[in-house]
Amino acid sequence: DLKNQLGLSYRLLLEQFSLEIFNSKRIAESHLLQILLSKYSCSFEELNELLLKQYSIELDQETFQSLEWNINFDFIKKPTSVVILNRDQYALSTEFKALLENDTFKLFWLDALQYSIHQFETVFNPKLWQNGFILGQKYSRKDVCRILNWEQDISSTVYGYRTRNRKTPCFVTYRKSAEISLGTQYNDHFIDQSTFAWESRSNRKIDSSEIQNVIDSERILLFVKKSDGEGTDFYCLGDVSIIDGSITQAYMPKSNEPVVHFKYKLKETVD
Repeated sequence: DLKNQLGLSYRLLLEQFSLEIFNSKRIAESHLLQILLSKYSCSFEELNELLLKQYSIELDQETFQSLEWNINFDFIKKPTSVVILNRDQYALSTEFKALLENDTFKLFWLDALQYSIHQFETVFNPKLWQNGFILGQKYSRKDVCRILNWEQDISSTVYGYRTRNRKTPCFVTYRKSAEISLGTQYNDHFIDQSTFAWESRSNRKIDSSEIQNVIDSERILLFVKKSDGEGTDFYCLGDVSIIDGSITQAYMPKSNEPVVHFKYKLKETVD
């Protein structure tokens, strides 16, 4: 477990890859690294062709660029030189190629890489695919930030929702604990299988910049867990749209704090 050329222990680097890259939540990083093991470089066109052929997933330039932040761990603010992006071509860094000369490290790293692809293919269903997410699969706030191509992990500041680059993921705990404060007892609930009533954070009014950012979002996503007992991950219910005329100013019944009501129409009906 000696320090490697990147200044980290081999064990710690394997742990970072397993948790952050090879957790099967997004497949592009794993296939990019798989290609780079056998070839000097990988272009956007080559990776896109592979994803289209195997999964009918179309890669976009924004996602292609974000692979560098994730694989080099800039996303989690632990920068490491693993890949180099030069215009439209990825290559392995000299430092990381040297690490792969350690047979034990390469064996464990390759095992994690291959397992991530296997696990993704186990749960992948093209009929449930919604531009980066699989309906019904579970994601953490950090997973969502990464898949939405945000430059860094800001999951600790997302709370119930966050708008960035005109994308708003909403995270809902369906059954609230009786012990939470009055100001966070939001009335989020299903009206029917394709309509969801959602509330903003308390102390918010319709004309606030935060609410206007939600309204102006080009993409809103809904993630729900049944209770806190399920852990930190949320089921992806996919893309939603704001129902016309559904946005209303209201006040929380017990605390009397201002809150904004929305009604969302789910793109796909919940089973």
